[in-house]
Amino acid sequence: MKSMVTLLCAWLLTGTAALAQWQTLNVTNSPLHSNVVREVAIDSDGSQWIATQRALQHLSGTTWTTFTAANGLPSSNVVSLAVRNGIVWVGTDKGLSRFDGTTWTYFNDPTKLPVGRFGGNDLTITELVISSTGTVWMAGSRGIARFDGITWTKFNSSNSSLKEEAVTSLALDETVNMLWIGTNCNSTNSGLYGLNTLNFSFRYHKLTGNNCVHGVAVNNLGAVVIGTCNTSMLLTLDNGWLSTPTPSSCVALGGMAPDPSNPARVWVATESFGTAGTAPRGLLVYDSNSNTVVQQFNMANSALPTNLLSSVALQQTGGRLKVWVGTADQGLAVYETVVTAQRAPETKLALTMVPNPASATVEVRADLPRYALTVYDTAGRLLHQEQVLGRQSVQLAVQSWPRGLYHVRLTAGEEVRTGHFSKE
Repeated sequence: MKSMVTLLCAWLLTGTAALAQWQTLNVTNSPLHSNVVREVAIDSDGSQWIATQRALQHLSGTTWTTFTAANGLPSSNVVSLAVRNGIVWVGTDKGLSRFDGTTWTYFNDPTKLPVGRFGGNDLTITELVISSTGTVWMAGSRGIARFDGITWTKFNSSNSSLKEEAVTSLALDETVNMLWIGTNCNSTNSGLYGLNTLNFSFRYHKLTGNNCVHGVAVNNLGAVVIGTCNTSMLLTLDNGWLSTPTPSSCVALGGMAPDPSNPARVWVATESFGTAGTAPRGLLVYDSNSNTVVQQFNMANSALPTNLLSSVALQQTGGRLKVWVGTADQGLAVYETVVTAQRAPETKLALTMVPNPASATVEVRADLPRYALTVYDTAGRLLHQEQVLGRQSVQLAVQSWPRGLYHVRLTAGEEVRTGHFSKE
């Protein structure tokens, strides 16, 4: 049976929220079940799902619905969460659950889940993402797994090129059929992995000195933003190139989200330890174009209730951006701001590639009088280059190229435009 509570203090989350940039929801002033908030996920209807240490909760407007082990979950200790089109996937310390709005379905077979590193009772699902087709990807102590509704597929060190099994974060980029996988620093094989979701081939990116990856996000320019913890850095992988690391505090596990109002930016939740000194801490805004932290919120400069953050989720409605910040000890912090200068992706160097994915040829189209075209693989090797004159398309013969992801770069003077395509 569901437990429903209508929040009496509705002003916390409705119209009058515009009067204050920050609010905090905790066990004292709201129906929140725990001040340990692991994750927040935004559903397509604009409602919020909240994973806490003691319950899964759904907030729709001002109405709270609570699920615990007593009324739906295999465990009240919710570790991870993903939602898409009303279907909720929940990772707990006792396996995986799926909720369709009416019925719960449980998955706790260790032969199918990526679990078991710490014994038979290890059923913890640490991270989840859902594709547009409903396929769910999950992480545990034994690598990752994929479930398309019928078939389970596991990837670990024994059957794939994923040689570090302690997966900390996942980011799905369906425009180029890539799953980005951040791993913890348990071995020399730690770092960032890319998995082609069409042919299941892996690419490995070793991040020298920064291999303890805690967060991965793909911004709306297609760049992969990486957050680490052992040396506490933020950096960008774009077209096979890694940027110079930018100092930060330790990034929370899975604590990154792309900004829907600014294509170059990613919001980052940190755990407020790591690099000493003046490194940015708290809630950060990282810009991949400038490779800098352009904004930070912490206890010293804002109403953020703690610097011990666990997650961040973003929701844009019209000209307003709402930022949902999970904390490790003070509940849920909500920051709301007006989007005053919404930026669109660069259009001076428009770039289109068809078909994508490709099997034999790729047509590159750009509305430019003159530009340099280069193509690289994910290891950064140059495969093709030419100077293009006139407003014409370029046909790339890729039939003999290996399956995988390729990066295209157009350069016209000081302007640069990048894109990706997959070879089947």
